[in-house]
Amino acid sequence: MTIKVLPWLTAFLVTALLMASQMTLSETVVSSASTTRDGEFRQSPRSQAQNVAVTLPELLPEQHAKSHSLLNETLARMVEPANGMLRRELWQKDKHKRKKQKKREIEILPAYDEPQDWQTKAKTIREEGSYAYRASKRKVSRLDKESILREGRRQITKASKTVMASKPWSSYLDSGPGREGQSGSRMMNTIDKCWRGDPDWRNNRMRLADCAIGYGSDAQGGKGGEIYVVTDPSDNPVDPSPGTLRYGVVQMQPLWIIFERDMSITLENELIVNSFKTIDGRGARVEISNGPCITIQDTQHIIIHGLIIHHCTLGKSGLVMSSTEHVGERTGSDGDAIAIFGGSHIWIDHNYLAECADGLIDAIHTSTFITISNNFFTNHDKVMLLGHSDGYPEDKDMRVTVVYNHFGPGLVQRMPRCRYGRFHVVNNRYTKWEMYAIGASANPTILSQGNYFLASDDYRFKQVTKLEGARETASCDWRSQGDLFLNGAYFGEYGTSSYSPNYGASDLESFDAYPAITVPMLTADAGPLNLN
Repeated sequence: MTIKVLPWLTAFLVTALLMASQMTLSETVVSSASTTRDGEFRQSPRSQAQNVAVTLPELLPEQHAKSHSLLNETLARMVEPANGMLRRELWQKDKHKRKKQKKREIEILPAYDEPQDWQTKAKTIREEGSYAYRASKRKVSRLDKESILREGRRQITKASKTVMASKPWSSYLDSGPGREGQSGSRMMNTIDKCWRGDPDWRNNRMRLADCAIGYGSDAQGGKGGEIYVVTDPSDNPVDPSPGTLRYGVVQMQPLWIIFERDMSITLENELIVNSFKTIDGRGARVEISNGPCITIQDTQHIIIHGLIIHHCTLGKSGLVMSSTEHVGERTGSDGDAIAIFGGSHIWIDHNYLAECADGLIDAIHTSTFITISNNFFTNHDKVMLLGHSDGYPEDKDMRVTVVYNHFGPGLVQRMPRCRYGRFHVVNNRYTKWEMYAIGASANPTILSQGNYFLASDDYRFKQVTKLEGARETASCDWRSQGDLFLNGAYFGEYGTSSYSPNYGASDLESFDAYPAITVPMLTADAGPLNLN
């Protein structure tokens, strides 16, 4: 006899079973719960899940398959919040561990201002070397892409590779103020770490004169003289007013020239700087533009620091004051940002130079003992000329150090171009020149050391060097030592010279070249510094 169970009876039985299961579960949970301060019961997610697991077998009669399924669904909905709470609890603990581990890693790793991932870059260069090139001793017959890749491909230079493998990166770090006055551990070059670590540099400005390196390290500028404050941006080339820049630079005594505030100066004619002067733009934004610019002629011991110089134009014919004792007729300057004629003991540091009528820095007519450092060059054709002409051998005693500069985008050639004398080009950053980087003619001796050469994407302009003029009349000696060549760049060595700069025993002159891979960090602050 078949007994039909009415739907309402089935629903009644299922409801009864559910109520029984909830009562049993509640009793079990309460028995293992903890009591709060208010007398309420609270149970951890872990205990709740365990108690449910123990109670389940008592609540599931085998004879009620349909009820069994329904109970499973109901209990799953009850257990899920507990499991979710348990998962969140475990995740929070893991998150705390991960956060502590990440914090430890951050504390261990040194801090760098370089925007690029230098660790990845260094690893790629070391392991693959697919973008690092060195010049082959064989001549490249055709300047096409295939021959350059065939002739120039090499691993990173042995010098940089040896240092990277043997010397920890932390040994190159120096503590000091970061960009825009932020403090922290960062990599500073030899010049910057000499003075930038002093928080009271404003009251000790003349310390800067002790920080030059290379051939121009003896440049004293206005050290030992009085502080002269520029308060007036106007200019009169014949009768300058007190408080103007020209009035300061033509004085006979040593002066350390600073600026009262930010100012933009348009000179009426070339600014002729007398001996023993420092033009110090630190602490202000000082711009010289849209007119003739700076001339150093037959004077010594001059420091130019922290200026923005751009869009310099040709000078005018007419009278110009060169000292308080002389006003003379000038035929007009060439439109250089900084022109040096017969000057010695010159230091040009931390300036921005761009877009002038002729060169950015030209040193000619027996100029010597010059250091050009920490400058940012951009958007210009003929950047730097060192030597008057191939027919002027009187420049044979020229000595110039070019160090820690960033030759940025938009530059074409002459970084520098050398004619006679000895030149140390060291730890500079070159970014995609549009013709060549270092040029030579006549009889120069050049050491390119620890530079960072990133070539243009144009296969025609991969070569770093260019020998100007007829090869049979040139007797250049230049070599590469520890340079880094990227994106197909390569170096054509000439001659057999073993030249090494003989700076002398003075610590001011002598310095060690950093590995080329560190140059992006060494030059990260090239140009005027924001020290406000």
